[in-house]
Amino acid sequence: MGDTGRMPRAPALIALTAVLTGCSWIAVPGVHARGPYRDDRIAQTCTSSHAAPYSDTAVVILGVLAIVGAGATLLDDTSGAPDGGPYVLALGLGAASVVLVPIFATSARHGYRHVGRCQAEQRKPPEPA
Repeated sequence: MGDTGRMPRAPALIALTAVLTGCSWIAVPGVHARGPYRDDRIAQTCTSSHAAPYSDTAVVILGVLAIVGAGATLLDDTSGAPDGGPYVLALGLGAASVVLVPIFATSARHGYRHVGRCQAEQRKPPEPA
């Protein structure tokens, strides 16, 4: 019989990858169209929804708030010595956010850029026959 308390490796790696990468890098393919006329192949397959970059932006905002909260926890001298619990949680979230905020901010930038390019490609006139 297997160990029921452990998560299988493949799903754990997938979950870790999803947490450590931004939504836009996963959901918004790069758009590299050139020219004055619409490339229907690109216009039909690119992502024109802002959902992924908005999600990345929300994570960035929450991460910045976690960093500010961790800083406030460190500067709070009215509580005396740290008693664990909330203190450790605030510092852990702040430390994790210091790593994740730049990743998700870069992912959001990618998403906004390529969603904008997709929408521009979709607005172009079709190539004359």
